[in-house]
Amino acid sequence: MTSTGLEKIPTVGQQFDHYLHEAIESVACEQPEGEIVEEVQSGYRINNNVIRPAKVKVSCGKNK
Repeated sequence: MTSTGLEKIPTVGQQFDHYLHEAIESVACEQPEGEIVEEVQSGYRINNNVIRPAKVKVSCGKNK
């Protein structure tokens, strides 16, 4: 896919970035606040322009 400039947006384990990701749920868990814990739908960009943001679940930290 990279030969056409299309690339998948990285998600799980990454810090949430509102330019690349769409948060659909906030989850209380062990991961640091703002870290992506699950990908619900893949996101893509072409030549560094987002064509579809990734839909993700984001950690709100422990016991919140």
